[in-house]
Amino acid sequence: MFYLAPIVSAMTFINTVSFICEVNKMTYFKETLNLFINASKIVGLINYCCVMESGLLYRNINLTYYLFLELIRIFVHLIITYHIIFNMGYTYLLCYFNIIKYWVIIIAARISEKWLIKFINGIIEFDRNLFLLNASFPVKLKSISKRFWNTIFAFFILFFISSQYYSFTVFSIRFHDLSHYTKILFHSPDIITFVVMITSLYYLSNLGFRFCELNRLWKCLPFGLIALPGGLTTSEITMLVERIRLLHAELSELLRLFSLGYGPVLLMYFTFTFTHALIEIFFITIYREFLGSDYFPFIFYLQHIFNMISIIYATSWVIEEVCIIIKKRRIISYLRFYIFMLFE
Repeated sequence: MFYLAPIVSAMTFINTVSFICEVNKMTYFKETLNLFINASKIVGLINYCCVMESGLLYRNINLTYYLFLELIRIFVHLIITYHIIFNMGYTYLLCYFNIIKYWVIIIAARISEKWLIKFINGIIEFDRNLFLLNASFPVKLKSISKRFWNTIFAFFILFFISSQYYSFTVFSIRFHDLSHYTKILFHSPDIITFVVMITSLYYLSNLGFRFCELNRLWKCLPFGLIALPGGLTTSEITMLVERIRLLHAELSELLRLFSLGYGPVLLMYFTFTFTHALIEIFFITIYREFLGSDYFPFIFYLQHIFNMISIIYATSWVIEEVCIIIKKRRIISYLRFYIFMLFE
């Protein structure tokens, strides 16, 4: 029996290395998450006091530096809002609408912030539980690369700078006139609508990939949940079915937390985006002289349409994966009942 000791030690080492590699893949989500948390903090969707420590996201108001940044951001946004409302003319009438949209989205995000924090921490905890299945099945959790998200952010920054430069040159705005720079926060393309769109796609894609992985794990189970010679025993199959079922219940709870944490934000986003389009159509058809030659904002119709379609498509994909798992759970429930009857 002593000659088996090196083999057992080698197998244990391989399993340990494999688990560490998968855990490193799990931390890849947290590395990508920092990009979206920082973007949300800049526009105000998340409090600056929300920090990632001990592997989880939580709000720590005892951090003076982040509390100071939060107060500065709120103060600057309030000053810009006051300046546009009381010092700008009707030339930037749509900025007034964007101001209302901005603060409504911010208020909705802050009200549901605790649910969003629970959702993010829930995904991190779910990944830890998911990769514990490596001993039985190889977990292959897909995700969109950080390079892709960085490219999207870079394209938007380039598009934003180009749009602002175009508006300054076409409408003969003096570059040294600092008063016109205050409207950048609330002028098309809206920074907050982009952040809402990109963060929604990020969270929905992570939910969808985890539902896809659960669907793949269901397929890895033996057909009919019948123990075969040289394979998993009946008790092992039963334990795996129960663990996958618990993972699905946990993931379904994460979907509910996402609807609570980001549902109000998306509702305000879709409402104001659609209303914005109606207002611009109304002005250009009824009060064309009111806007003068300022037709530049209308080039962003395609951007709004693309953003809304992207979110709707990602949501439909997640719902489709959820429906597939629900159907499989109904089938598995009957098979589990059959297995329990065999034990009895």
